[in-house]
Amino acid sequence: MGHTLNTRLSQQVRGQIVDRIRHLAAEAGIAAVIVPARGTSRHCPRCLVALRHRKAPDRLTAPG
Repeated sequence: MGHTLNTRLSQQVRGQIVDRIRHLAAEAGIAAVIVPARGTSRHCPRCLVALRHRKAPDRLTAPG
């Protein structure tokens, strides 16, 4: 299938998943908040410090 159709199908499935999560959260009395993905991996979710590249402990000589 074409790129456009694949994108549309992917967005449709994501929308159905979001709707189901909202429904389940409402049943459990939990507020579901949608957060835009842009910039979310730039900072540590626990302490909000900017993330830096680290080499794997088992491959210190390999490039990142």
